[in-house]
Amino acid sequence: MPKKQIDITDKIIGIYVEKYFGEKLCDIQGRYHVKCHSAIYFYCSVVEDRLRFNKELREKIEIKKNEYKSKIRINRERRENSFRS
Repeated sequence: MPKKQIDITDKIIGIYVEKYFGEKLCDIQGRYHVKCHSAIYFYCSVVEDRLRFNKELREKIEIKKNEYKSKIRINRERRENSFRS
């Protein structure tokens, strides 16, 4: 599978996948030859444990994603302001 730039969501999901499933997301991707988001759902269906990837986990991922987006936006604004000065 070709290497690609992983977005923030993929990184956050990878952290939680490793925490809850005990395996790195890239290992799951490689084993089943699937992309990031597909790997999670495919893996859940293979182990018949979709409950582990529950609403609470999705909410945590969404919160973290929003935190990272906010940090990126703030850093971008700071850079733009420093160039204007």
